Order: sequence, then C-alpha cells, then structure tokens
Amino acid sequence: MLIGANDAPVDIDRRGASTQFAVTPLPESAAAAAGDTPRTYLNVTDIEGSRNPGVIFGVYLNLPAGTASDARDDYLAGIVSFFGIEKTDPHAAGSRQEPHGMRYTFDVTGLVDRLRAQGQWDPGRVSVSMLPAVDDDEPEPLGAAVAARVRVGTFSLYQG
Repeated sequence: MLIGANDAPVDIDRRGASTQFAVTPLPESAAAAAGDTPRTYLNVTDIEGSRNPGVIFGVYLNLPAGTASDARDDYLAGIVSFFGIEKTDPHAAGSRQEPHGMRYTFDVTGLVDRLRAQGQWDPGRVSVSMLPAVDDDEPEPLGAAVAARVRVGTFSLYQG
C-alpha cells in the first residue's frame, strides 16, 4: 500500500538532488494483514533523460545535511545507474522502439527499522537523496553543450 510520494518530478544533475514528502501510516486493517513485520519499499520510477550523466548515484533515506560521503552508508537504500537512459527519451529512442521510463525498487525495511531504532525516522515525513556514490570532482565532459540531467517522476514509499 502506498504510504507516501513526492508531489513533483525531481531533476538530478551530476551533483545529485533531494526531495521530501509526507508519509501516512498503514490503515489498521492493512497493518493487521501485514503482520508483525511489514516490508517497506522505496520505488524510484518514471526516470527519463536524453543522455547518461556518467555518474552512479546512491539513494539515501533521511540523510542528514552535510553528511560526509564516507559516512553515508548508514542511510543507503541502494545504488542507481542510468545506463540506457537514452531509451526513455521519445526523441532519441529511435523509430523502432517505444520510449519507456526506467524504475528501481529497493526493500528498505531494514534501513527504516534501523533509523527508527536510532531515533532518525519521522513517521510522518521522509527525505530521499540521490547523490554521487563516489566523490567526483570531474567537470562535465567538454563538448557537452547541455549538462546531462535526469528527471525522476516519482519517489514513493510502499508498506505491507
């Protein structure tokens, strides 16, 4: 069952981006059906772009602002690569193939449980950050007229 999602698409460049959204608890009937250990999933969907930004991103839940890259692992939901993102652009996909959005799903049950136990989980609000998985001070490649941007249409949290 959907318990939260962002309201607007998020544009991500080589430096990353973040979003926040409200989370509502499962209704009692759904919580009872889920049992003592409901699973929690983070979906990153409707991902589109015309070219790969050349960066692998870490996806983080409730990452405190200013956390050093070597201290982010405690908040890591998963890793995202945009290999093949060109196929999501209707203008670049070619005439033989329909464009499609990319998607990733992460089971974040353990992460949410750990954040909750550490007092770092707000049951009413979640933040999701996509940041380069490795520090990269390399500038955008020369000849790139427009910086590669990726648009994530939906970050959503499901539980059940």
